[in-house]
Amino acid sequence: MRRPNRDGNAWRRFDPESVANATGGIHHRASMVQNLLAIAEDAFHLLPDRTLLLPILALRDGVATAAVALLIGLLQDAFELLAFPVATLKNLVDVAAHGIAALRNALRRQSDGCAHRIPPFDALGPDSFLRLLLGHDRQLRHTSETLQPLLGLEGARAFWAERPERAPGCRRERLASFDGDVRWSPLIALRPGPGRSELSAMMRCFHRTLAPRTRIKAGGARHSHGACSSSGVYLHPEGLQFLERLPTQGARSDTLRSGVRREGLFRAGGGVTIQRLNEQLWAEGFSLPVAAGHDAQTIAGAIATGTHGTVLSRGTMADTVRSLDLVLVDGTCLRIEPAAGMTDRSLLQAAEPDLELVQNDDLFRAVLLSLGAFGIVHSLVLEAVPRFHLEERTTESTITEVARVLAGGNVYHLVEVPAVPRWVTGPRGALFPGHPARAYALSVLFNPHTGRAQISTGHKRELGLEPFDLGLRVERCPGRAFARDPLFVRRPVLWRALLGVAPRLLSRLPGLLPRLGPWSTPQIVDWSVKGSSRFVNRSYNVFHSGDGVGQVRVRFGEFLVPLRDDRYLLALHVLSDAARRWSARTGTHQTGPTNLRFVRGGTALLDPAEDFAAFECMFLGAPAHTDMMMRAYKDALTVRLGFSGFSMHFGMRTPGWTATEVLAQHPGFNRWRMLRDMLDPAERMLSEEQQALLPPVQRQEGIELQPAGVSVILR
Repeated sequence: MRRPNRDGNAWRRFDPESVANATGGIHHRASMVQNLLAIAEDAFHLLPDRTLLLPILALRDGVATAAVALLIGLLQDAFELLAFPVATLKNLVDVAAHGIAALRNALRRQSDGCAHRIPPFDALGPDSFLRLLLGHDRQLRHTSETLQPLLGLEGARAFWAERPERAPGCRRERLASFDGDVRWSPLIALRPGPGRSELSAMMRCFHRTLAPRTRIKAGGARHSHGACSSSGVYLHPEGLQFLERLPTQGARSDTLRSGVRREGLFRAGGGVTIQRLNEQLWAEGFSLPVAAGHDAQTIAGAIATGTHGTVLSRGTMADTVRSLDLVLVDGTCLRIEPAAGMTDRSLLQAAEPDLELVQNDDLFRAVLLSLGAFGIVHSLVLEAVPRFHLEERTTESTITEVARVLAGGNVYHLVEVPAVPRWVTGPRGALFPGHPARAYALSVLFNPHTGRAQISTGHKRELGLEPFDLGLRVERCPGRAFARDPLFVRRPVLWRALLGVAPRLLSRLPGLLPRLGPWSTPQIVDWSVKGSSRFVNRSYNVFHSGDGVGQVRVRFGEFLVPLRDDRYLLALHVLSDAARRWSARTGTHQTGPTNLRFVRGGTALLDPAEDFAAFECMFLGAPAHTDMMMRAYKDALTVRLGFSGFSMHFGMRTPGWTATEVLAQHPGFNRWRMLRDMLDPAERMLSEEQQALLPPVQRQEGIELQPAGVSVILR
């Protein structure tokens, strides 16, 4: 293995196992320092430090405003004084725990290889105590160190060059999926920076020096089971974090064709988390038109696995992509777009000669949902929409009532859609009580064991002036929930706050309480589908299901069923019956609800081509019987819907799913596999699990590519 020296041209030999042991435990040592700084910071906050700013405030806004500010500051200090001993104890325990972990790593000559810059001492931050108590902003995770704010590509390059973790080599470490379910130890772990040339050089090095079958996988938030696990090379995503608006027409770096609509176009690095992307887009006056309920994923990972929301007028998140920069296993850099793509070939060759433009519909549709098996996604151009607020309404219902209202394709009359399919009957006037017709988003959360359900709709809402802290989730700062207008707080506040403070505790309840009585599990799940409320917020906060979700120990499995002829309603009853039969036979239950969401058919080759309903089955506490119960669900659906009447989500658990079923359920799979094999004939980009699940090409098909792209793809 070789790594570049400072000038990036010459190469010298290095062994990842011989990286200096001085880096051992650096993550834990950094955490100890942060905890000690936090104790000092909050001790300083016990003083009414806000009074230092009173003279300036009085001169600017008047004495009355300054007096009110002083009163509020004193009340906040009093609140911190009451909870300060708890925070101090928490931090002292953290210091001891990190110290033990660092000592253990040093004795075993191990390291997590993750060095982080200590944030500056924040003396006047009004909510620093709450950030500490909730343990979010001070947690050091692989994807939590973001650029504040997200910089453009050139700024990100300069920023990354000064960071300690920019050294390509990392000690071998044991990695895990976000829920700890899948664990693996890569041979080599690297952190490329935001520069495309650095990533390309790294891939060329792998191509020349590693054994032919050594696998290479790029990681994100590791939210997708098996998509990035590999015993070969693992690429961490922290360096690929940047966001920039595409240049205006006539700019020096402009490469877009004339006549292309430029409004709302942003280039995002593949390692940007959806949370940071949402916040930055909002500051720019834009928003993603659709998003999933979990936002800790990286944008490249979410799109590559078919992540979707619950907006029937929109497809998966891949439908927002207009262009994609891909680095192949041999270091070749491609910009892939549809045949009528946005990039001007001559302008691109002049501006970025190392980048080859391939404008081909089939290849673009294949790399959208790539499963990380084509190459490394360096960046993507996303088309955002003007930012908007949503009003979420939730009401209680039952599965029987849901089926009655939605029968006959009535879901198309309840939500905004561009067109109504021919098989749908005319409007029957059936509505969910308390929900206006023509919602922007619609989902149904139901308990398969008891039949209880909760209807949730989202409606676009105009806000003249939003509260100044509307972008802050109350789970990060529960005290804000009681000072904010209840309309802007998702209910119930207590459970939301607990989700932010102790998500691991919440996820253990479904596993602990049934030990006292297995019959209690359905009643516990019913808690999550109870309640009626209204909630108004920024679109991305309404789409997101709550801070702390990414830390809840839970296993997911998802079935995708066509809406056509109400086949999904049949699946609704099949899954409910299968859950009851399973619990009667085994005495165990699905320990979470099932989320029914509606999505328009996508354009990616592995997307369902027609509109579909997604049944996301959640198992809180990650019980051992998850895979067996998912197999039982799959078998029941196969009996009633047929071998190819549904499919499973590639990014979630797929127990019992076979290569034969994948081929039958995805008509575009042969085309996808053939294109994938052309770009990566040695199968380096396929993980072991993907190689077992994704069958080889069954028959040869001619692939027509534009002349400019043929030489690149086949060389």
